[in-house]
Amino acid sequence: MTTLSFGAWLSGFSDGEACFHLKALKRKGQSTYHFCTTFQILLRADDRGILEEIQKYLKCGTIRPYKLKGSDHGGFSVNPKVVFSVDTLRDNVAHILPQFDRFPLRSKKARDYVLYRRAVLLRVDVTKRKREVHVRGQGARQWSLADEQKFLELKHTLEEGRRYGT
Repeated sequence: MTTLSFGAWLSGFSDGEACFHLKALKRKGQSTYHFCTTFQILLRADDRGILEEIQKYLKCGTIRPYKLKGSDHGGFSVNPKVVFSVDTLRDNVAHILPQFDRFPLRSKKARDYVLYRRAVLLRVDVTKRKREVHVRGQGARQWSLADEQKFLELKHTLEEGRRYGT
């Protein structure tokens, strides 16, 4: 398969199997959030080979066993699963955004991608501002309250859009 056809195939496959996650984590005793953007594909373990092909094509990401929390089957669902994840800002900017900008999604997941893309670019802007402040020798909060609110709104909109029938 050519690179072009694999890219188109990957977007179609992602329409059905991938997930764009936005996370806002607050550690115990801290007042600020840690924001994460993660692209994932979860498959049965016997389909690991296709995740390895995707990883090779995108030139990023990790593949690991996926444990289902609270399962009655020793931490795994009936069939063991593996997950391909891309969660670094650098890999999202260099590989995930170009993939889905070049080969757009066609299902409802296209709405998820628009929000995900905005969240990744927000993280880029915050990182640039943090570097500028550091160069000037000023101590400053990495995420402004306005930036935090923007990310949380994107996360909320993404979650609301995933409700059945929306």
